[in-house]
Amino acid sequence: MKGMLASKQTNQLQECLICKKEKENGIHLLEYFICESCESALVSSDTSDGEYREYLDKLKKVRDSLFQNKRRIH
Repeated sequence: MKGMLASKQTNQLQECLICKKEKENGIHLLEYFICESCESALVSSDTSDGEYREYLDKLKKVRDSLFQNKRRIH
């Protein structure tokens, strides 16, 4: 799992996968960036919340990217 998730603080703005805002601090999940506020909201959300489904839909990009990378390796 090393390399799939990295916490990174940079002076560069990056677009968050979830909120689409440009932020400096957050995590990288594969080649995707999730800002600190969205990460916090995501991990504290309840599965019965409507926002939870939205998070899952946006995170499908990460899952799809992971499967594409696995196919290239094999």
